[in-house]
Amino acid sequence: MTSLEIELPFDELMTPSFGVGMLLYGTAYLQDAGDGDFFVQSVKLDGGPWIRPVREGGTLEAKLYQEIAAVLYDKSTHEGRKAAEEWAMALADSRLPDPDRAYDERRDACIHAHFAASE
Repeated sequence: MTSLEIELPFDELMTPSFGVGMLLYGTAYLQDAGDGDFFVQSVKLDGGPWIRPVREGGTLEAKLYQEIAAVLYDKSTHEGRKAAEEWAMALADSRLPDPDRAYDERRDACIHAHFAASE
């Protein structure tokens, strides 16, 4: 089984450090952290490269990643609630049975039964 991953677009995201003077637009890549939680694997600002977490982050990119991830983890923010809701929906959808797989299994069973009866 593969781990769940989703891309979450964000518009006009404000961070505590930069405030209303900086509205960020982009996409966050969320991955399964286990127990129904997600972690922000990377962030891409519109027109920019993917930004990933770094251990020693004195760069602007590292600070932006930390700020954006903090907002997405915070359920008291609009963006944090959106991230939690999108993740919950994706998690619920991932647990639903695949209708194509069920169809394939029924078809294969019919084919095997037909050939078994022919022998």
